[in-house]
Amino acid sequence: FDTQHYREYNYGIGNYENGREIVMPTEFLHGQYDGGHGAGLQDYWEKMWHNPLSAGGFLWDLQDQAVVRKDLNDSLDTDKHRGADGIIGPYHEKEGSYFAIKEIWSPIYFERRLIADAFDGTFTIENRYHFTNLSQCKFSYQLKNLQNPSASNTKGVAPSPNLKPGEKGVLKINLPSNWKSYDVLYVTATGADGRQIFTWSFPITKAAAIAQQVLQSKPTAKVALAESDSLYTITANGVNLQIHKRTGILQQVKNDKAMIPFNNGPVVQEAVNNFASFKHKFNKDTLVIESTFDRKKSYNTLQWTVYPSGIVKMQVRYFPTEYFTWFNGVNFSFPESEINGVEYMGDGPYRVWKNRLKGNAFGVWKKEYNNTETGESWNYPEFKGYHSNMYWCKFMTTSQTFTVYTDNEDLFFRLFT
Repeated sequence: FDTQHYREYNYGIGNYENGREIVMPTEFLHGQYDGGHGAGLQDYWEKMWHNPLSAGGFLWDLQDQAVVRKDLNDSLDTDKHRGADGIIGPYHEKEGSYFAIKEIWSPIYFERRLIADAFDGTFTIENRYHFTNLSQCKFSYQLKNLQNPSASNTKGVAPSPNLKPGEKGVLKINLPSNWKSYDVLYVTATGADGRQIFTWSFPITKAAAIAQQVLQSKPTAKVALAESDSLYTITANGVNLQIHKRTGILQQVKNDKAMIPFNNGPVVQEAVNNFASFKHKFNKDTLVIESTFDRKKSYNTLQWTVYPSGIVKMQVRYFPTEYFTWFNGVNFSFPESEINGVEYMGDGPYRVWKNRLKGNAFGVWKKEYNNTETGESWNYPEFKGYHSNMYWCKFMTTSQTFTVYTDNEDLFFRLFT
């Protein structure tokens, strides 16, 4: 047995693929803080599952350990990073990695499925039990309307496929004819012992369809434009904007209620804001302000579109400075002291990491602001971080709310990190 402790990923995977010994690392992932057990586990586990030399491995460990400090108002002391090694807190508070592991180690494995118009209700699944036939398990589904919570949902059951341990096959759900009118499909598997294994979610509605519905709003108000030396000032349906004429940066937003301190953007990530030579024009009743492309000086472009409804659309096209980047995107400023919470449509309720995307579900999630540091306080889910597959997000501030939509797929939105 090769039981080495904390070998690098490439070394360990090399042993699985090219070695001759049975491999069982005594620890291959550590649960310290939020980047712990779930981060990278899918990569490891898929390699381990498909290689006959794998005998599994150990994660360190299940639970954060802490001492109750009577001398510090009964606070929990993990000795900084030394005791915060688990996927649950001292009182079994569940962090994001808990649910990631629950999905990754599910004995029923769903191959990747994106629902398109031609979807016929079939999923390719694998029985990863060692002794249980999937005919002993139960499968149910739910079609849910997220945009209209008062609308009725549809529930049903699916026949369990006769799959022996290690076999692949098809799970067939007989969907109603109107399944496309729903936003998401949930599929739940229940084990032979009657305990729920996991619920997988599959979005039906596309982000672009929801964004298009928002743009269809057409009030009778008109878009008004005023110019000064350095600013475009735009008014539409009670919304007032100021955009810098040279940089294109959003300087100010307010409406009839109050100032909305969402500004200083877009600032492109890992690139340069070289938007330049802005021009404006009216396209019927809609105002368009856009930069001019120049191959050498202003190869990144920015376009603002202001609709009579007061909706503002931003479109950025840019080239990262380096060939290899950590991530791409745009940034805005908002004072942390003025946020109460968010409500969003996307994967949740937990934040994600690049290598820990499993464990969440697609839905509408509401999160109150917190300043949780994973493993030091246990008010989960954490508010700050990156949230995956955003369709829209309503920001609940100390004075009012405003909503950001996207028509892009697979978008991550960042909160105060």
